[in-house]
Amino acid sequence: NADYTVTYSNNVNAGTAIVTIIGTGNYTGEKKISFKISNPIPTSVTSATYSVSQQSCIISKITAGCTVGTLLSAVNEKNYCVITDGTNTLSSSTVLGTGMKLNLMNGSQLIKSYTIVVTGDTNGDGKINITDMIAVKQHILGKATLSGLRLAAGDVNGDGKINITDFIKIKASILGKDVITGITSK
Repeated sequence: NADYTVTYSNNVNAGTAIVTIIGTGNYTGEKKISFKISNPIPTSVTSATYSVSQQSCIISKITAGCTVGTLLSAVNEKNYCVITDGTNTLSSSTVLGTGMKLNLMNGSQLIKSYTIVVTGDTNGDGKINITDMIAVKQHILGKATLSGLRLAAGDVNGDGKINITDFIKIKASILGKDVITGITSK
């Protein structure tokens, strides 16, 4: 404080801050310098609502009929995320389907991509319907094999395998006698 004073403004949150240096005593003049304060770009996605596996890059426990907007509102890093169905970025009202991607972005640069699994939606159309029921039935009977994302989607009771319980839950859902929710208690 003998030769100059320093003051700061807008230096708490991300954005442009200003430092002002003012000469005192034997010194006169004023110099203002602006500098940027930026939030660090996240390196992964987290959610208290949905299950996010950092190892397999899968986001699951999503209920059929869930929209892009609903999922993004439950992602802590939503300001850095877009959801795509290949090359197209989806609007917030689009219904999610198994196989879509939640992409963590830094501007136009992809940081990390997560594949979406909608519980009960084995074919990726975002609905639980007869096609999903037949796929689960064929898997149980050994006439076809569900694997990867389709296997994860068909395991509606979350026990790690597809069995008659999953088939019955899907059938009951189609008949309007049960609702398959992807969200489970943690």
